[in-house]
This record gives sequence, C-alpha cells and structure tokens, in this order.
Amino acid sequence: MERIGHRGAPSLATENTLASFAQATALGVDAVELDVQLSADGCLMVIHDDTVDRTMPGTGRVDALSADSLMALGVPTFAAVLEVLAGHCGLTCELKGPNTGPLAVGEVAAAGLIGTTVFTSFALDRIAEIKAAEPSLRVGGISGSATDELLARLIDLRAELADVHWAALTPAWVESARAAGLRVRAWTVNDEAALTHALAAGVDGVMSDRPDWLLPALEAARQAG
Repeated sequence: MERIGHRGAPSLATENTLASFAQATALGVDAVELDVQLSADGCLMVIHDDTVDRTMPGTGRVDALSADSLMALGVPTFAAVLEVLAGHCGLTCELKGPNTGPLAVGEVAAAGLIGTTVFTSFALDRIAEIKAAEPSLRVGGISGSATDELLARLIDLRAELADVHWAALTPAWVESARAAGLRVRAWTVNDEAALTHALAAGVDGVMSDRPDWLLPALEAARQAG
C-alpha cells in the first residue's frame, strides 16, 4: 500500500511548501504529491491554485508573477522541492498548466529522480505529450470518476496509474484497472470513512492531506486484518 502525502503534509504545514514536504518525509511517507505550474517568467513553481491568494500572504495570478515574487511569498520552485525530496521518498508530479510537462520531466531528470517520479494530470493530453516523447516515463491520469472511458484512455496512453477520487471507486472498477496493468490510488482520503471505502475497493495507494493520521490508520487497518 503506497502512502502518499497530498501536497506534502498540509495538516502540519502550509500545503506545497518546503516545510510541508519536509514534514511529510519526516513522517516516512512513501511519496508526496505536488502541483507544478509556470510563473510569468517561465519558472516551474509548486502551487495548486491559479492564484496565490488562498495559501500565501499575497494576491495575484501565479502566471502573472515572477519566480522571485512568488518565492518571496513562500511559493517554492520545483527545483528546490526536488532537493528536499531526493533520497527520501517518491514523487507524484501533477502537471497543472500547459507547457509544464517537458519542463517538469527535464528538471526531474536533472535531479536524477526519474525512476521515483510519476507524472499525472486531469488533462490527459499533457500526459500523452510526455509519454509519446519518452515512453519509459511513468504516467497516470487523475479523475473524479471511475468510468470505462477513463480506463480505455489510460490503456491507450500506456499509463501506469489511475488516481481516482475515493468515493468513485468500486471493487469491480479497481479489478478491471489492475487487470489492464494499472495501479489504482485513491484521493484525497482524510477520514476513517474514506479510508474504509478505499481499502474495500482494493486500491494500491492512498493520498491524504493528513499523513500524520494516515500512516498509523493504515497500520491499524493492517493489524486488524
């Protein structure tokens, strides 16, 4: 069971920050998930929203602010996060905007972390672009629904993973995905009800905003059989 800190450890530090990723790695997660998008001057930054307003002490669109301005607010560069993660855990990199894929692949390769990184997106065309350029990359699709159409598209893309909202998963869909060679991971599992549902569906991994809760909860579930 892969244990993934969603945007690091937001229960302990602001999501998608160096502090959040450091907290997640200290807990012993198997991987962290993060989001990348471009600054106004073309630098890959780690932040989920289109604007900085919700998570940072400022205002404005990410793509309208320079990398220096974003860093001054606390938004880390992708390169800085890779340095924090190196040697500690795996990475799931969600591509949030156009033109992020090739740059993200390049930075991960330069950091020597290709083998421990999965590239994902809701926009499957972004995944198709980098997979076509480098077939050895591990890629996955993200969806709020578990549908036959999603499964067919992921198979066509030669993806390795399906990241699906926990409430949409069923044992039958997970079984079909795994029969097609896909690993299935549930997001975002933040309480006992969600965890029980995900485990009953037979998932291969769980993402949580609360890795400090998730790791002992999974161990308790394992011991309970």
